[in-house]
Amino acid sequence: MTKDYDDTTPINEPALYLGDTRLVRLPELTAWLGVNKSSIQNWVRFGHMPRPVKLGPRAVAWKYSDIKTWLDSQGEGGGQDFTARTRKPAADAAPVSARPANG
Repeated sequence: MTKDYDDTTPINEPALYLGDTRLVRLPELTAWLGVNKSSIQNWVRFGHMPRPVKLGPRAVAWKYSDIKTWLDSQGEGGGQDFTARTRKPAADAAPVSARPANG
C-alpha cells in the first residue's frame, strides 16, 4: 500500500461528513486502496484494519482519520501480508488427497 493519499475523494462522488468527521464509503475505499470489497471485508473480519461505523441498516463508512492512522502504521512495504491465509486447517483434518471421494 502506498501513502499517496490526501483528503480528496478519489472517485466521482461528493465527500461524506458526519459532523466534522470525514467518512469514507466502501466504493471510495476500494478505489483508494486498490483492492476489492471482499478483501476489505476480510481484513475487518480478522482485525487487520479498523471497523467501519454504521450509518444505517445497510450502510457503513470508515472514519478517514482511522484509515489514515491505520495506513501510517503499516510502514514501508505495506506492513502485514494480508494475502496470507488467516485461518489454519484443523490439526486433525486429513490432507485433501487423503479424503474419500463423495459418492
